[in-house]
This record gives sequence, C-alpha cells and structure tokens, in this order.
Amino acid sequence: MPQADRQAMRCLVKGGKGLARLFKTAPSRLLIIAALEAGLLAVLLISGIGSRLRSLMTLKKLDRYPFYTMTYYGGYRLLEPRPEETDRAGSAVKPESYTGDGCSCFAALGDREEMVYGRNLDLSGYHPALLLYTDPPDGYASVSMVELGVLGFAEEASLKPKSLVSFYFNRLKLLNAPLVPRDGINQWGLVVSTLNAPQDDPGKPAWEKYPGRWAVTRLLLDKARDVDEAINLLTEWDIYFNSGVHYLIADSSGNSAVVEFIGGRMTVTRTGLPWQAAANFLLGHPERPGTGHQRFELMEEVLREKRGIMTEEEAMELLKDVSQDSTCWSVVYNISRRSATVVLGRNYWRRYRFNLPVN
Repeated sequence: MPQADRQAMRCLVKGGKGLARLFKTAPSRLLIIAALEAGLLAVLLISGIGSRLRSLMTLKKLDRYPFYTMTYYGGYRLLEPRPEETDRAGSAVKPESYTGDGCSCFAALGDREEMVYGRNLDLSGYHPALLLYTDPPDGYASVSMVELGVLGFAEEASLKPKSLVSFYFNRLKLLNAPLVPRDGINQWGLVVSTLNAPQDDPGKPAWEKYPGRWAVTRLLLDKARDVDEAINLLTEWDIYFNSGVHYLIADSSGNSAVVEFIGGRMTVTRTGLPWQAAANFLLGHPERPGTGHQRFELMEEVLREKRGIMTEEEAMELLKDVSQDSTCWSVVYNISRRSATVVLGRNYWRRYRFNLPVN
C-alpha cells in the first residue's frame, strides 16, 4: 500500500478509537452516521475511486432553473450492456419516446473568425440542466450539456447534501452524466447535438454492445477532431438505434453534416454551403417525416440571408425566434473561440458563458 494510503488508514484507525469513546457521550444516531462516513472514506481510499468523489464535490448550482456545473475526473465506458438488460435504445438510462417534443439547431460557418452553432433543447416537463466539463485520459477535453431528468433527478432536493453519506449516494447517479450529453463542443472545435426524430424501420437487430443514442454524442466529442472523423467513427462502431434520433455535426474547418439512421443504414446529408440546420424530421428520407418544418424553414431563411455569417448575439436571437414554451435551454457554441453561452428556460436576458482551451 502506498505511503499516503498507509497514513490515511492510520488516521482512520485513530478515528475509530475516537468513535469508541464517543459512544459513551453522543446519541447513537450520530455515532452511526459518523461510523458510516469513516467507513465510506476507507472504501474510497482502498478502492481507488477518490476521483469520483472529487468529481461529485465539484457540483455547483448557478441558477434556480435549476442549472448546475460539474467537472468529471477520470474515464468512463462508452459501451452499454445488452439491450434486454436496459432499454433497446442502448442507454443505461431510458430515453423519452418521440412525442413531438422538438429541438432546433443550426451551424453558421461563413466567417472563420466567428463560426457559431446554435441549439435549443425542447422538452416538456421538469428538466434540470448540467454543464459538464470532461477531459478523459484517452480522449479530448470537452464541455457538454446534460439533461438531469434522465439520470433520475426528478426533484431538486435529491441534489442537496446532508452528510457525507447522503451527499455521495444522492449524487452517485451523476457519475453517468458523461454518457448522456445532449450537445457539446470539444477542444478541437467539433460540435454535435442529438435531436429527436420519428422512428424508422431499423432493418436489423441490435448488436451485443454498442453506444447509446447520447453516448454517441460522447463518443464523437471524445474521439473526433472533425466531421469526417466523426462519420468514420460512426461507421466503425456500426451504430444502431430503434428509436428516432439524428445528429447535426460541425467543425472548425467549416464542414457540417446531418447524420441519420434510416432502414438500418446510416445516411449523411451535407449542404455544401457554409450553413446547415436541423429540426425534428428526417432530412435523408424522401418524405421528410416528422415535425419542426416551420422552425427549420425560418432558420434556413435567416442563414441564407446572412450567408452563414452570424455573431453570437445574432445566433442567440435566432434561437429565441424558434424557441417554444417547452424550450429547456438555448446554447450558442462559438467554434472559433471554443466557448458556450447558455440560456435557461427562455430567460434570454440572463446568460452564462464557459470556455475551453483552443488547440
């Protein structure tokens, strides 16, 4: 055992002797809590998962929406268990079915000094938000947005610590946050969002192991520097879903693409223009089934008029124009500057800005 761990264990032993003396004077309930806390610390030291506790301790509330930030330390697994053990969409947490809830996103890439990417997440109901920093040992640093409802945080009280024990176990599910990002940007300027879309015939059974619909976003943020690398990754992993979803991906070289899965095949739609948009219908399907056509047409009209050249302020204004009553957050990713500006619940006068290092 390393010297630091031996010293820590000696402290725990001394603490245990102190607890024995405390039994004579303190209420038993407090003693049980103290003993559990000491035991938990011992487990953390021995098992080597101190980085997880460190991650959970970074949780910070920024807005009463509620909106939080957290830094995740260490790595995580991108492959999920067999579908019958969880949900057939391949995620350790169950995604919402397509109910018409809409999202909007666009990339304006006409100015290399100010390439921006706008995204609205639209979901009805209570959806606490988390901005997550990750820098895995085997991947790229990124900042991403996570909807905490899918992790089981249906009430804000579940995130409030009372003691070390309740603090750790109440927040334990946050350790899955890296696997369920809705959108994000990495250190190379790759941006990706996932949007709901109608279900199409999957055309083939699920593989034994594969990344879930949101873990795909994590896969691309961690492993891809540009759109071409992202598409190659999706081809190598042979992505499969039997739930409707598609992705708008953009990069710092000015490329973009919408990736969809139709009839068991991956379909890639490129415009060849310095802009691209997506809503909640399948661009690669001849009938374009789904919703959000009017939102899409408005985004296309503005992007065409501006020829794909927009400031962050203009991008946020366009997100406001296509927002809905169900808009949870609006985020503008500045690809050129590696930053994210976030608005919660359509409160466009209150903005939060976050930065990543630029490669």
